[in-house]
Amino acid sequence: MWTDIRQEIERARQELGLTPAQFQPLGLAEWPAVEKRVNGTFADPNYKSRQAVLLWTRLRPDLPRTGLPDVDAAVDEEKLQLLRALWQPDESVFFFAQEGISDPKMWWYQARSPAAWTIVETLGPQARRLQEWGIVDCHYQWILFINHSDHMLFCGTALIERLRNVASDHQLRMGEP
Repeated sequence: MWTDIRQEIERARQELGLTPAQFQPLGLAEWPAVEKRVNGTFADPNYKSRQAVLLWTRLRPDLPRTGLPDVDAAVDEEKLQLLRALWQPDESVFFFAQEGISDPKMWWYQARSPAAWTIVETLGPQARRLQEWGIVDCHYQWILFINHSDHMLFCGTALIERLRNVASDHQLRMGEP
């Protein structure tokens, strides 16, 4: 049985007419390796906690990061549309969603970056109950988080450079979210 958010993501995929080549869930044999590699690449290896903690709160200290402090991912539809320019049509990414801290299960999908971003735009306000969700480059060079407060955190030099170009074209302020 799929959880509510998993059903909402699938409903959005169908409504948008996204094909499996554009957006599909990772299988049971695939997602553990992706999650392990994401944690190994982006998480602080020295972070110690007995409780499950969201990845965006325990990033490597040397990981370049920035945000868009004036953009609320749940309500700023116009600004989210401007960010479509970040995504390259044939770029493969992973999309992820985590419903809560008490249930640290992350749902993983393989996608083309424009399709993953369209899911972000579509779920927007409905995703407020999510603790963490976002998009990861399939080469593990960058990661984008949207947290439970609807703040966006862009990590990795390549993604930050793309954001810098879009932000300067559209007068979006970059900084700590």
